[in-house]
Order: sequence, then C-alpha cells, then structure tokens
Amino acid sequence: MMIKNPVLMLAIGLPALAVLGSFASLAVTLGHPDTELPEQYHWEGFQLDRDFSRSERAMALGVRATLNDVARTGDCSINLQIAGQPPEQLSLTLAHATVATLDRHIDFLREPGSGRYVAQCKAIAEGHWRLELTDGARSWSVRDSVKGFPDRLLVDATTTDDD
Repeated sequence: MMIKNPVLMLAIGLPALAVLGSFASLAVTLGHPDTELPEQYHWEGFQLDRDFSRSERAMALGVRATLNDVARTGDCSINLQIAGQPPEQLSLTLAHATVATLDRHIDFLREPGSGRYVAQCKAIAEGHWRLELTDGARSWSVRDSVKGFPDRLLVDATTTDDD
C-alpha cells in the first residue's frame, strides 16, 4: 500500500500521536500518583527560616574561624574571631558529599582566656565536604564547602561562596 498524500498523513498523524501521548501520561499519573505531603511539612519551611536567621546572626557577629589540623593529627583546633563574648563551645559538622559513613560531628571546647577551641578528631579522608560551624547554643551558624583534604580551612560568615 502506498501513501498517496504524505502531507495529509502527517497532518493527521502528529495530532493523533499527541492525543495518544496524553492518554499514556494520564495512565502513568493515575497508576503512580504523587505522595501526599507529610503532616510536618510546614515545619520544614520554619526550619529553613531558622537556618537563614542563624546565618544572618553569624554575619552580624562577623564570625571568622580558622580550622587547623582537621583530623590529620588527632587534635583539632579552631581559632575564632567574633564580635562580643565568644561561646564556651563550638560544634563542627563535616558531611561528605557522597559517603554518609564518613560524616563527622566534632564538639570543641574553648581554652580559658583565648579564642582557641580544641577537640579530639578522627582522620578525615580527601573528598568533597560540606561543613557547618555553630556555637553551643546554636544561635548562629556558618556553612561552607571544601574539595580536597580539609586540613586548614577558613570559614568566614561575612563572605558568601556557594559551591
């Protein structure tokens, strides 16, 4: 059988394919509907707002921290510069970008009369890391990311560098 008018077949075929595709999409949608939002969904937005306010607070305080020997020697330290009274404790969360078993949480204590904080650390592998530094009361936080070996890092709330 030979098509006598290919333009007519094209004019009929393309809309027919669009209609068939619409029915196929409807079938997939009815067969696998989206899940409902969790009851606590509105709290996620609240948490995001809280994260932004913590970052703004760190920026207002001019938080700058230098992380030294992050897990190369087993003894980690942070030198903190902050406007106002320095906190007694800092918390550092290191999250590996792809391997969750490498994630670390380190609590640092301030050495009396200084802006230096110390803690015991485990070895940290080379990779892509996301980090969050916060005070013990979690009133401010600074987030950053680093690629490579996180040996000596500068975390600065007054600059933004999104990776």
